[in-house]
Amino acid sequence: MKINNDYLSTMKTALDAYSMRNEAISSNLANVNTPNYKRKYVRFEEYLTASYDKQNLRGATTNLRHMEIPASTGRAPFTATDNSVSTREDGNNVNLDTEEIDSVKNYINYSMVADQISNYFKSVISGITGGRK
Repeated sequence: MKINNDYLSTMKTALDAYSMRNEAISSNLANVNTPNYKRKYVRFEEYLTASYDKQNLRGATTNLRHMEIPASTGRAPFTATDNSVSTREDGNNVNLDTEEIDSVKNYINYSMVADQISNYFKSVISGITGGRK
């Protein structure tokens, strides 16, 4: 059985993104009452989708002067600041309810990816041992 490094790399990036998102949510919750604080969020899913769409596209070099085209053009997750207008008088735009919901969704997504990685390695071990324990 061949180990799929692209799959593992994508799963690692997903775990990193969900970890970053957890830090951003924690920061938002810690600063819920800080005047003029602007909430942080992590952008990741749209780049993951784009990398899946482009993953199968590869450039062919038919001449030594051709440049190589990378297999994946997905970007790494990053933390951004939400500069939207606040409805609060103190200028803070953190919504406690939204952050708590995002925290639960993030936990579920992180757990799902961790389970996928665990199941992947279980199948690799099963392939190596022939299904024997």
